[in-house]
Amino acid sequence: MKCTATRQQIARTYYLRNRERIKRQSKEWNLISTLKREAIYRDDNRAKISQRGKSWMARNAHKIRSYTNNRHAFLKLAKPRWASAEEIKRIYDKAAELTARTGLRYTVDHIIPLINKIVCGLHCEDNLQIMLLTENVRKNNKLSEGEN
Repeated sequence: MKCTATRQQIARTYYLRNRERIKRQSKEWNLISTLKREAIYRDDNRAKISQRGKSWMARNAHKIRSYTNNRHAFLKLAKPRWASAEEIKRIYDKAAELTARTGLRYTVDHIIPLINKIVCGLHCEDNLQIMLLTENVRKNNKLSEGEN
């Protein structure tokens, strides 16, 4: 096993011999944004990423069940008595219908998030909106796009 000083000397020698190529590659690499690199990686490794996710879900089914149960319990607590269950179901059904009809993934979003640092919303028809999954993921747990 080589000592740290020897490894550092080897790395330094390599850098000095390949300085221009390393600088050029570094400059090219930095021109590509992190998000673009991640998108390229995802495109190149779809099967690998999918398998990793399936494997995690298989190993952690108990965590998924717990999360789902907690979310359902929380929604039940966040739903006021006066909220219309039929109207809420209609909104979720419409999102599913849009997904089936367009092929784009639509979800139901809480306009005022159920959990937020500033305010907590209710699970009622007036606080629900249908939006594309990509937009909903981008919005995350914010009141609006501009909120940090």
